[in-house]
Parts: sequence; C-alpha cells; structure tokens
Amino acid sequence: MLFKSKKLEKKFRKEGYIIIPDFLTNNDIFQLTTLYNSLEIEHLDEIYTNIKDRDTVLNEKIDSFLKTVFQPSLEHYFSNYNAGGGVFIVKGTGEKSESTLHQDWNIVDEKKYLSCCVWCPLVDVDESNGCLQIIPKSNNWFNSIRSSNIRPLFINFNKVDKQLLSVPVKKGSAVVFAHNVFHGSKPNYTEIIRPVATVSVISKDATQIHYLKNEDKIDIVSADKKFFLTEVKKIHEGQKPDVTIIDQIDYKEEYSLSNDNFIKTLKKNTSFLNRILGIKL
Repeated sequence: MLFKSKKLEKKFRKEGYIIIPDFLTNNDIFQLTTLYNSLEIEHLDEIYTNIKDRDTVLNEKIDSFLKTVFQPSLEHYFSNYNAGGGVFIVKGTGEKSESTLHQDWNIVDEKKYLSCCVWCPLVDVDESNGCLQIIPKSNNWFNSIRSSNIRPLFINFNKVDKQLLSVPVKKGSAVVFAHNVFHGSKPNYTEIIRPVATVSVISKDATQIHYLKNEDKIDIVSADKKFFLTEVKKIHEGQKPDVTIIDQIDYKEEYSLSNDNFIKTLKKNTSFLNRILGIKL
C-alpha cells in the first residue's frame, strides 16, 4: 500500500486521485510562499515551472526545500514511499495559461507500482483561476508510455466536457493524482498568477525510471534527481544524455495513445450501462 489509510488507497486506485484538506499548515504555506516570491515571477501568460529556466543549483535547493516542508504531512498520510522531485508549477493569466488534458511521464513501471503528484496550491483555486480538471478512473484505461521523446496525448476539454471533474480546493490542500490519470487545467481568467508547490511520491520498492524510444526499441533508463535536472534538458536540445540503461523492450503502437483510441475507450468506460452496473473493463 502507498497510503496508510485503506480507504484513501482504494479511492486513489479506483478514481486516480484523492483530496486531502489542510495537507499543509499555515506555516508551511508561509515558508513555501516566501521561497516562491523570491523567484520574482511577475508577468506570465503560460504554464511555468522553475525547471524550465533556473540553474541547477537553485532547482536543487527548491527540490530539497519543498520535500522538507512536505515531509511531516507525507509521513502522516503515506507508507512505503519515496519522495521524488519537488517543483513549483505556476499558471499565468489569460487564454495561453491553459494546460490541456494529458498524462504525466511514467516515472515507475506502472504495471507493478504506483506514482503520483502531490499538488498543493498556495492560493485558493477554483474554475476562475484554473483549478485542476480530472477524468476520474482514466488511470485504469491505458497502457501508455510517456516520456521526453514519446509524446503524451493531449486532449481538448471540449471533447470530454461530460466526463470532466472540476477540483476546486483551498490553499494548502493537496490534490494527490496518479501520473497516468488524465488531468489538466483551464485558463486562469483572473489577473493574479496561480502558484502551486508539488512533490512526486512513488512506491518505496520502485526504481525511478524514464523511457527513451530508440528506433524500434525503448530503452529503460535510471532516472534519479540528476537525470531530471540536467539530462532531460539535453534530450530537448538534441544532445546525447548521460544515462544508465537498465533494460530494453520492444516498441509497440499501443504505448503511443492515439486520439481515436482515447475517445473509443472513454465512451466504452463511461457509458450509462457501465456506470450503472459498475463494470470494470
């Protein structure tokens, strides 16, 4: 189990997310807000994370600080876990601030282990400033692989309005969502940018990995903190990353989720009959 509570574990596995009110204390929020304010982020119209353009030393400081602040609450709610990367995710203002529905990168073997994002806003969030939107149970529908060179599928909100769940929460609450559940956020229509502190959590026995497509093969590489802070940038810039290959598998088309397959699977799993009978497909 990843959670100490069997009830939370059951809901997380079934729905792909849970909400934990008051996950952070007022002092936690103050400390995180102070660090966030030191980044001096002002005029922003898109989604931003400190990994994007801050130097490695600062990103390591942010990672360490976020995990330290989160630690007491992580210990309270999680068991048999390891804490992964900590980053600020900031939503700008206006139409470009939309984060289209998607799945996050795999960071563990999802057939064996669980991984999730602990998403804690530093301000109250609702539909006016772009709270999370989630498609419940979509974490159980696909066997996709998502990485720096295996692009995740992005879905427009207007295609799934009936299946979307809006997740407004107060500052300091945690939305804990599986990396493979479809999630995103609509534009922030206020004039104030929306900061969120996040930390990843994975099953304790899991090796943190990254998938790299290599022609008709997929290299499974070890992905420690250094990999995400330095090597991913090299991949995006077309450089050869310094990686340790721990396994290799054949590439299959099913790993790259198509729009048609998504819509077909969505309709199948959210049909009226299946909702009534509770059929698990």
